[in-house]
Amino acid sequence: MKSIIRILSLSALVLVGLIAALYFALPSNQFNISFPTSAEPGIGTPSPLGSSHGNHIAPPVLSATAAANQITVSWQAVTGASTYEIWARTSDGDWSQVDGGALTGASTSFTHDQLTAGTLYYYTGRTVPTSGEKSTWAPQT
Repeated sequence: MKSIIRILSLSALVLVGLIAALYFALPSNQFNISFPTSAEPGIGTPSPLGSSHGNHIAPPVLSATAAANQITVSWQAVTGASTYEIWARTSDGDWSQVDGGALTGASTSFTHDQLTAGTLYYYTGRTVPTSGEKSTWAPQT
């Protein structure tokens, strides 16, 4: 009877060791989450670039000046920029790209016109280098 108990104890110990070895040898259950570069910007919208990307180009630092039915969004040129993207939304609207894809790396402003007076507009943007890996989103202005 003692030999049966020893065999069962030894079997249990081997089984626990095998389970532990498999647990630590198998890949972890961590998930790699990435976001498409076409993701729209905004509060709660994560950056399209993860920290694993080699591109570290800065987003433009935006400022906005309002005039009659138009807003001019300005920024300092970012070294390495091929183009810029400027996106806008109203307080209750969806984000949309408003620059028409025409802002070159030499651009430092964009005028958004034919706007409705008394409406609050938000702007954000990002820098696109020649490599095509876009920067993170600029803070809303």
